[in-house]
Amino acid sequence: MIRSLPLNVRWRLRTRALIALLFGAYLGALTGLFVIKDPAFFLQQCSELNWDQLGQYTRYANYIPGRTLAYYGTLQENFGTGVRNVGANLFGFLPFGFLLPLLNDRYRHAGRLARAAMLLSATFEVFQLLTGVGSFDVDDLLLNSAGAVLGFFALEWLSARRERAPYRAASFR
Repeated sequence: MIRSLPLNVRWRLRTRALIALLFGAYLGALTGLFVIKDPAFFLQQCSELNWDQLGQYTRYANYIPGRTLAYYGTLQENFGTGVRNVGANLFGFLPFGFLLPLLNDRYRHAGRLARAAMLLSATFEVFQLLTGVGSFDVDDLLLNSAGAVLGFFALEWLSARRERAPYRAASFR
């Protein structure tokens, strides 16, 4: 069936399938890094979890935007830990902003993409809030969304550069 399609359509279908595969692998890795972190500890925490414990970790959560970032800025925490946390939250979602618009045209708008990133990040954070596997931090939501938007603008920049590139006479026929 695919062979009967024109070459440019086949190329786009294969490219989109590859992007979907990359996006799925990325989401799996992101979940592993942001939620599971240490598989043995994660499994232990989940096995010890019961319905009575759900939500008991809300007192350890940060609901105030900027509080964690200000804390890292005061250097009360190890500087490397702060940089690692901020960097992971910011750059961890950069591929989200790069791949999702390539996969689905609906997300070729920074606002829609930011909302999708916020929703995924909120899913991770609420899971951490309810289970105590990790800790809820509103700054993580903001950094994750900002990282996705940075990825989106990187894609926009690369797309604009590609369109401005001089015409090349090479042919792939």
